[in-house]
Amino acid sequence: MLESKGLEELEAGVNPNQLFWSARADSAEKVSDFLAGLMAWMVTGNLAEDDFDESLERLKEVVDRGLGRTDSIVLEDLLKSEDIRMEEFFASEDFEGLTFAGMKEWLDQTREDSYIEITVVGDVVPRTLIRDVRRTFGSTPTRTGKVFQPRHSGPAQWREPGFREGTLKSSSKTGYVTLVFPQVEDMACVADRRQDVFRPLLENHLQGALRDRPDWQSRLRVSTIGKNMVPRSNALRVQLRCEQDELESAKALLLDATAAFADSLTPEFVLAAERAAWIDLKRVTRSSESLLKLFSQSQGKPNQMRCVLELLEKGIEEDFETYKSVAAKQFSEENVRGAIARPKG
Repeated sequence: MLESKGLEELEAGVNPNQLFWSARADSAEKVSDFLAGLMAWMVTGNLAEDDFDESLERLKEVVDRGLGRTDSIVLEDLLKSEDIRMEEFFASEDFEGLTFAGMKEWLDQTREDSYIEITVVGDVVPRTLIRDVRRTFGSTPTRTGKVFQPRHSGPAQWREPGFREGTLKSSSKTGYVTLVFPQVEDMACVADRRQDVFRPLLENHLQGALRDRPDWQSRLRVSTIGKNMVPRSNALRVQLRCEQDELESAKALLLDATAAFADSLTPEFVLAAERAAWIDLKRVTRSSESLLKLFSQSQGKPNQMRCVLELLEKGIEEDFETYKSVAAKQFSEENVRGAIARPKG
């Protein structure tokens, strides 16, 4: 139905947090067609048992053939708790107990008791868009009493501090040392942006600590992970691939270097990193996909969206001593979630 109306890149699916639809259109007029299709599904859409069985078998094959055999699954399982892992990938055991009756019950309950969050990004007139929404959904029954609107995600449940060990699925001579440092502040978007400031500074600091090992410098990776705008749900990850017999020495070197990160900060470098993070944030407004992601991450909370918009307008700038004190706490050994993944055999 939607394809016949000229809508493209149609996507629909289910994740642990929500049932979702998305599409791309070449004109604002087609937004109403998308809303009409959504309304039609709400009224007439049913889950067929044959379709459920076919989709489940296909998904199982994908997991068993590909995802379940990769080293990345081992690494992620060592570092992340179940709630974070299942937002990114499934394992074979996740399908145990999944039945057509259970899925249909969940789908019916979601459709009847939940709410719809509509996000439109592009060249649209807000007043016209609101008119289309009211025209499409105006005939739906009005609910009485307070409508409970749970947010898409709660704070990430990181594993307890400390180190875990595992064995990779592949046979090779190299393994991985991975350190994850979750953010330690309660504030949402300001603290999240601080991770973007810390990332290049930490990478530069660690590259200096590895100056005597150029082979390790080329294998070092520093990245941000987590749930973006959900409070206390982001982290910086440091990962180094090295020979099996050097994993312990690499671990010790990285721990010593990250513990000294706070003392390595200078006002000039922090200011430059703030500027770079702000420029990256500004790029969000130039991409429809990035804007959609930003709206989704905001969890429908106006204060968080307002915070991001204010940062876009005013820039990212905080007291240097705040950066030092946060870094000292976040990159301490007491806050690290680490893993050593050794090669098979």
